[in-house]
Amino acid sequence: MTEAEWLVTRTPEPMLDHLEGTSSDRKLRLFLIECVLRVLPESVDEAIANTLAVAAKYADGKASRPELSRCSKLLRDTHQTRHSTWPLLYNDHIRSVPAWHVTRQLMTKATHEGARGCAWSRTRPAKTYPHDESAAQSDLLRCIFGNPFRPVTFATSWRSETTVALASAIYDERAFDRLPILADALEEAGCDHPDVLSHCRGPGPHARGCWVVDGVLGKE
Repeated sequence: MTEAEWLVTRTPEPMLDHLEGTSSDRKLRLFLIECVLRVLPESVDEAIANTLAVAAKYADGKASRPELSRCSKLLRDTHQTRHSTWPLLYNDHIRSVPAWHVTRQLMTKATHEGARGCAWSRTRPAKTYPHDESAAQSDLLRCIFGNPFRPVTFATSWRSETTVALASAIYDERAFDRLPILADALEEAGCDHPDVLSHCRGPGPHARGCWVVDGVLGKE
């Protein structure tokens, strides 16, 4: 994949292929979580919601593997016992069909395989392939991984008390509407990198694991 292709592609599979071997499990896991969050119905299933919450904590080292395994068992047992009713909750929405599949992928150790396995073309017949979700996933990958062809090194001076506090709140609270405020604070701290500032002030979509927020917080 070339840089030009990375910036415009609307298909996540080649992007994930390009990231293989270089991306962190944490970022891939966060990408999976964002994919599921996009397609959950308004009345979210408790077992899936709990799994997503624990998976997010696990990505940041705040939950253990046994905790994640317990969620996996609960998720499996819950849907096995109500198999006949589960499709009525999710399958009536074309984009919700893979939610169960993707959530289960969060349990795998091979996170890259899980991420690539969530591609909608792998879980839907070609005639009903939801291209809008494919494009949205590509945008999520750009938000989380930035431009791997032009990695940005965050200067120590950019990590001021104000920028770190703002980035922490944005990350913990999923308060992506505050990204423009973070851009202003970064400028005040001496950041003049156009990619950093334009991403914060851009329309998104933005997600937990955003490369700018991670850069300020020193997360990988």
